[in-house]
Amino acid sequence: MPVVEALMRSSELIVLSAQSERALDIMAARLVDYVRAHPALSLRDIACGLASTQSHYNHRLALPVGTHDEFVSSFESASRGKRVRGLSRECVSPGRQTIVFVFPGQGPQWFGMGRELLVEEPAFREALEECAAAIEAETGWSVIDELKRPPETSRLERIEFAQPALFSVEVALGALWRSWGVEPDVVVGHSIGEVAAAYMAGAVTLADAAKVICRQSRLLERIHGKGELALVRLPAEEVVAALSGLEEEWSIAAINSRTSTVISGNPAAVSSILRRLHARGVPGKRVKVEVPAHSPQMDVLREDLLSALAEVAPQHPRVSMRSTVTGHPVGDGELTGAYWTNNLRQPVRFADVIESLLAEGHGIFVEVSPHPVLLPALEELRSRAGSGGATVGSLYRGRPERRSMLASAGRIFALGGSLI
Repeated sequence: MPVVEALMRSSELIVLSAQSERALDIMAARLVDYVRAHPALSLRDIACGLASTQSHYNHRLALPVGTHDEFVSSFESASRGKRVRGLSRECVSPGRQTIVFVFPGQGPQWFGMGRELLVEEPAFREALEECAAAIEAETGWSVIDELKRPPETSRLERIEFAQPALFSVEVALGALWRSWGVEPDVVVGHSIGEVAAAYMAGAVTLADAAKVICRQSRLLERIHGKGELALVRLPAEEVVAALSGLEEEWSIAAINSRTSTVISGNPAAVSSILRRLHARGVPGKRVKVEVPAHSPQMDVLREDLLSALAEVAPQHPRVSMRSTVTGHPVGDGELTGAYWTNNLRQPVRFADVIESLLAEGHGIFVEVSPHPVLLPALEELRSRAGSGGATVGSLYRGRPERRSMLASAGRIFALGGSLI
């Protein structure tokens, strides 16, 4: 893991590798003895020394720890084959595991997100400060100040603040992953998550990404409360059949997996539809979005969106980006104002894109967000495809932030990934 000077960090990732399961157990036991014999040795020194080993073998183990006592007890248990919370232990499969970064749309934000990483991780803080500067140039308010507000004055429940803040945290998390050596081969965005994906891919500049996320969110305030989204646990075709006769009241907003469909409509219609589905035993719940996104109701904003985003100038992507609007790789010059207008209007083709990536052999999917909302869909799609690899999150609401990231980094390492 990267060495960060003069910073106290809440936890460290300890990684081990060996040529066999038995050798890995022996190494873990010996490491416990060594740490006991050298109590003055810092966890940072141990972690950096092990991570910087020239060669890593196929049998791997990784575990985040916060204290010497935890280190000793956890690795003692691991050396005896016992289960330890947060432990990743794998035998690396042949071939390189490619990485897909997945950026969700509105919904995973939570009060206090990113605060711990702001203190502990310079790469996260630097990226967040860059985003904050670009957004302040557009809006006049500071993302960082907003993230630090107490609950009683927080404005993160409002779209015009929530979406730019979420974009900034997602970009900063992506920068942190990269600083740890986890580089995406492909990026995917869901709904407004495509703005963060596009910037991370180099397909738009930060200034243009800020224009898109800020100007869209301001315009969406006009129709706040006029629509809702709901997640229904049915395939899209079964949702259509179940709601026959109500076609004018709702539309499909996103297909997240083959058993998970998001619908969009006015609040009364969504409430009525959920009651109808619940009566039939179909699980469904509202999504934390109070606009009729990805539906014909967005047409009222079309001309204003096109005008507001007319100056956005697409760039040549440095990293492959798969569009959940078209289902295809993003090409040069594609991410114009018209594209971003369609991003809010058209259904999100998430399942199609992920299935295509799985068919191509992509292995590790990292949800880059303050709380995982797409992991269940990703895991379902991966399981249906019979694919190896893994799906991992970044942060989790209410959990220690660095430790959450390290646990996922450990999973990536155990599967064959490399960490700096």
